[in-house]
Amino acid sequence: MQKNGAKQLRAHQREAFNAATRALKHLPRATVISATGTGKTITAIRIAEHFADSGNVLVVVPP
Repeated sequence: MQKNGAKQLRAHQREAFNAATRALKHLPRATVISATGTGKTITAIRIAEHFADSGNVLVVVPP
């Protein structure tokens, strides 16, 4: 699911999105590890949007 006007994911973000969504279909949690400035927040938002209609989404970040 992508809202109108939302930016397209870059190739590395799309790869992370695909890997995470595949994993989360079979596992209760997943971790996306990428370097600083590579768009983890945008990728996480897209993953959360993808699963939002199927139940609760919990995102945990360190303080």
